[in-house]
Amino acid sequence: MPTWPFSPHTAFADNTVPKVTATHINDWESAQNSVFWAAYLSRPQCRIFCSDGASIIGTVAPMLIRDLATSKYVYAAAPSFYLTPSDLETPAVSWPASSWLYLYAKCLGGVIVWEISTTAPVVTTPDGTSATPSNLFKNGDDSRRYIAAFYSNGSSVIQRFQRIDNETTLLDEAQCVPALAGITTWQSPSIATYVPPHVQEVTLSAQLENYSVGARALYITFDGDAPANPRGIYTSAGSYNGELISVFMASQVFRWKTNSNVLDHTVRVSVRSWRD
Repeated sequence: MPTWPFSPHTAFADNTVPKVTATHINDWESAQNSVFWAAYLSRPQCRIFCSDGASIIGTVAPMLIRDLATSKYVYAAAPSFYLTPSDLETPAVSWPASSWLYLYAKCLGGVIVWEISTTAPVVTTPDGTSATPSNLFKNGDDSRRYIAAFYSNGSSVIQRFQRIDNETTLLDEAQCVPALAGITTWQSPSIATYVPPHVQEVTLSAQLENYSVGARALYITFDGDAPANPRGIYTSAGSYNGELISVFMASQVFRWKTNSNVLDHTVRVSVRSWRD
């Protein structure tokens, strides 16, 4: 049978019959702490997008956050937002060029304020031993809750994207292996302009055109890996195949190769989405 806190601790009557004891109060606080920790270490749901390369638009669910004005942990909510370079940590008229940017929520007197920074989020160790599986707060400051990351290119134009919760989908073609011939040794292209340093998984669009009279295969894996049985896509003679492949990310690099170095097939790989 369920016990406290999933069933009532004690059935109290008016005038505290039976008495409220220290055990009751301590158990209530313990249960409250457990609920608060779970909420505090959960990433707020969100839907955020950039469709014009210039502004960030979105909505973020209410959250538990430390209020900078009172130093208390509070429930706070915010309306939809429209963000520009004026919302940078140091306000500007344009986005920093060739930079990953990070959106944080902070709270001032119960009001959510958005802050965009070049400082990346980090994994949290709330008790000094355990660690959260994903990055939740700005490095060195748990009053800034991490919401999203996006890239500003060399012309200070935001790489267009849509983000739902912890997954970001790129709205434009992001080709990282552009029409190369087959190579039988592992290649390691960087996708550092498409995925942030703290990325955990990427979805790649892998395509293989086969002009040969035999079968050809494209293999894909993560940085530093050289598996005996890599995942991949396969084509028979004179055919084409394309698939979406999710890859664990140990860095901002992945690896690919084919089963033949004869110039009778073409490889293309693009980044579709990433998760953090």
